[in-house]
Amino acid sequence: MTLPEPEMTSVERRCLMLVTEGNSVPDIARLLGCSAAMVLVHLMAARDKFAAPTVIDAAIIARRSGC
Repeated sequence: MTLPEPEMTSVERRCLMLVTEGNSVPDIARLLGCSAAMVLVHLMAARDKFAAPTVIDAAIIARRSGC
């Protein structure tokens, strides 16, 4: 039995994608046109949705599951 994939917002998805490309939080903030604090909010929300210990782990899980 597999668990359903968590619902992610488009911004959470974009932040995780940019993390996997090696971008830092300030880089992501600049690319998305928002504050670094807002990027962290989205990254932590995505991490929590995947119950991952780190943002990198959440990004890997998201990429493998096709989110």
